[in-house]
Amino acid sequence: MITRQKRLSKKLYETINHSKYKSFFLEYPFPKNLNYQYSGGVVENMIIGLIKITDSEGEYGLGEVTHAQFTHQPIIGLVDHFKNILIGLEIGQINHAWEKMYASSVFWNREGLGIGVMGGINIAMYDLLGKKLKLPSLSIARRTE
Repeated sequence: MITRQKRLSKKLYETINHSKYKSFFLEYPFPKNLNYQYSGGVVENMIIGLIKITDSEGEYGLGEVTHAQFTHQPIIGLVDHFKNILIGLEIGQINHAWEKMYASSVFWNREGLGIGVMGGINIAMYDLLGKKLKLPSLSIARRTE
């Protein structure tokens, strides 16, 4: 099926330099009676970081960032860093995008938030490609392994 993707690449894939990347955060306040605690004290809410990649036609893909609690500014900075690395790639070059992001950050990003942001971009790319091809993202991920 990868050959089918290559044929479709000329027709359906959007190049990343025409795409918009945006990070945003959703906050869920925990009920007061929950009293959720950790070593730093009471956690009053859950914050989820999302990355949205929008193509020139207005279609978008969403990806969740792991470890987004209390890390707004680093996520925004990492998204800016990685989107510059990905300029010129096609949305369908998801594995290549991962390799480029990892290579650009190998000395400081072997675990933690940076990998979480890479994962969010990766998922958003799969989501966008799935919408473009009118296929579930999971079926595309299985084909590109």
